[in-house]
Amino acid sequence: MDLIAEARQVFLVNSNTLAQSNSFDELFLLIESRVGGIHGIGELYIYDTSLRIGAKLGLLPTKMYLHAGTRRGTRALGFQGETRTLEVSQLPGELQQPPPHEIEDVFCIFKDKLQAVGVDNKG
Repeated sequence: MDLIAEARQVFLVNSNTLAQSNSFDELFLLIESRVGGIHGIGELYIYDTSLRIGAKLGLLPTKMYLHAGTRRGTRALGFQGETRTLEVSQLPGELQQPPPHEIEDVFCIFKDKLQAVGVDNKG
């Protein structure tokens, strides 16, 4: 069975439990606990899946989640990246305006450009 099919099966079996999540953080941890042990399923898959299921349930992140791409982008601002999340208030003022899942997109999409600029402060 391929990874996606295996994960999909886990989600089908756990759909009622997932639907009972009260926050994005709770949903993320639940998804991570259910599929994180599948070899080859990484943190980006867990985040993206949590975001999509969360959107369906009306649960969006209240902080920015870090994965490989966003971690590279935030390092350009001087963050070390060992943490799983950043509070929006930790980011420069201009980046505090969009919702956290959109801020995550910016750091992921522009990670290479941010690194090339080499900004080394947090605002």
